[in-house]
Amino acid sequence: MEYTDLTHDERLVLVALLELIIKADKNYSKEEAAESDRVAAAMGPADYRAALHEARARLNTLEAVRGPALAIQRPEARELILTAVQDMAVVDEVAQEELQLVDWLASLWGF
Repeated sequence: MEYTDLTHDERLVLVALLELIIKADKNYSKEEAAESDRVAAAMGPADYRAALHEARARLNTLEAVRGPALAIQRPEARELILTAVQDMAVVDEVAQEELQLVDWLASLWGF
């Protein structure tokens, strides 16, 4: 599965979770910027920007993401999103807050 195969809601959850990972350690590194750019290019820049705008408005806390994340049922979408979140978490120095978010998502989806 590719980022372009994700539904609108799946893209929204993905981008919201990536934003939460970036904010977790309160440091937006050049490595995180590069990883965001890579995901945006793979998803399509316009789709990424639209998801980012909506995520910042609606899904800007872990509590807000929980329901939409639970609504994602396709295993291949869950796997792709979890992998992207893990990749973002480890792209630079891993903070405890980032690991907690990855563990939360893995637990939520039964990984």
